[in-house]
Amino acid sequence: MGPTAHLDPVDSPVHEQPSPHLGTPATYNGPDSTAAHEPPLGSSRSATDLTITPVPAPRRSGSRGRRAPARRSALLTVAAPSVAVLGMAGFAAVSVGLGDRTGRTTQADADTKPVAKSSGVGAELDTQLSGLPDEARDFADRASRAQERVDLEQQRREEQKRRQEEAARKKAEAARREALRPKYALPVAQRGVGELFGAAGSMWASRHTGLDFPVPMNTPVMAVADGTVQTKWNSAYGNMVIVTAPDGTETWYCHLAGFRVRYGSVKAGDVIAYAGNTGNSSGPHLHLEVHPGGGAAIDPLQWLRSHGLDPT
Repeated sequence: MGPTAHLDPVDSPVHEQPSPHLGTPATYNGPDSTAAHEPPLGSSRSATDLTITPVPAPRRSGSRGRRAPARRSALLTVAAPSVAVLGMAGFAAVSVGLGDRTGRTTQADADTKPVAKSSGVGAELDTQLSGLPDEARDFADRASRAQERVDLEQQRREEQKRRQEEAARKKAEAARREALRPKYALPVAQRGVGELFGAAGSMWASRHTGLDFPVPMNTPVMAVADGTVQTKWNSAYGNMVIVTAPDGTETWYCHLAGFRVRYGSVKAGDVIAYAGNTGNSSGPHLHLEVHPGGGAAIDPLQWLRSHGLDPT
């Protein structure tokens, strides 16, 4: 072998071994090496791209050893963070690029996509929530039907109240009319009397027991007091109507041509029959008798006058 060339360590390039944690090793190329890596004017240069290269120490005559370790440590201390920053930035860019190329969603896309349905308890809650609109409509229907029932009940009560008020009004009106209604009335509208009570003559067995009203045939005959009607036939009185008042007083209407009311209740002034000439009678007229308590007859004229009526 020939003689081995010996290079001065200061003048020869130094090649550092790569660090397993720092990526590509930094290279020292001498005092003028920074000019070779200086970017062109006008180009941008980030903090992560900056590599500081220290100036080498002056050579000592007669020294042939390697550079001091402190010089290499300063270079590595400055270069390591830059390489780490570059590595992380590159990893982020690659991750975004891979996500775009492989179809993976980014955070912005994930925010716009619908959330997947949950399972277990979440699925049960989702089921309940999905059924909520139907339950709400059902509740609204039930509430509507309940309100309809309330409205109908209110209408029924108002109608019942109206009927009660109407009935009360009618009752009050009837009471007013009843208070104003005459409780006694003359048996016929025509004024004038004939034979008086107690008169004697061939027409009667002893004395006249009533009061005669000479009127034409079929003249309406009215009840002189309130009471209950019954009708009968008598050979002396002919067709007759007997009205029994609440106090037991009976009024007899005799020699009638016909009946208007044969039974039931009547009030004073109601038409109950028609004057005639039946029985023991000398001509058309009304024979009126008054029997208090159903007993013996009394003078009808005095009885009528005692109730404010005067037929003469």
